Amino acid sequence: MEVIDEPTVAQWLKAQSIYTRAQLDQLPGRLALLRRVEEIEAGASADIERISWLTNNRIFYLKREPQEARARLYVRDGLGAPEHVLVDPEDVGDRENNPALHFYSASGSGRYVAYGIAQGGSEVVTMWALDTATGKVIGPPKATANTSAAHGRVRTPTQTSPAIKHRPHSKKVFE
Repeated sequence: MEVIDEPTVAQWLKAQSIYTRAQLDQLPGRLALLRRVEEIEAGASADIERISWLTNNRIFYLKREPQEARARLYVRDGLGAPEHVLVDPEDVGDRENNPALHFYSASGSGRYVAYGIAQGGSEVVTMWALDTATGKVIGPPKATANTSAAHGRVRTPTQTSPAIKHRPHSKKVFE
């Protein structure tokens, strides 16, 4: 079972899926229950988490709408300001491998943000740095075998500003 791409394993998984689907489809009331669950989910609000509210009133947060599979990183300049998507993991990662935002850390001014994308639930995280004013990625990405490497400090690209202090709700990156 370790090698999912192996033909015999893939064939077994497909057979199990077909069998399970046939059994579930026979359950009485299944379709009515499914419709009710979909109705409830359609009325659900977005999940918002890992909020970073900076002293200059810039607000960073992860948000996932009910119909979305994964969260995206947003920013807004105050509560009344419109929100803007900074990072959509599907635009950065391989869509086939279920990319997900693993962490983010904004600089003190909010001008720069570092974030990590993991593919398919992997422990390998690729870290990126972004200039929020231009929306451009700064430098090449940095891959790490685990998220413990993401406990450094965020600095501006010139490395002249003081390190940003750790916020308990986000991880620090780049020493």
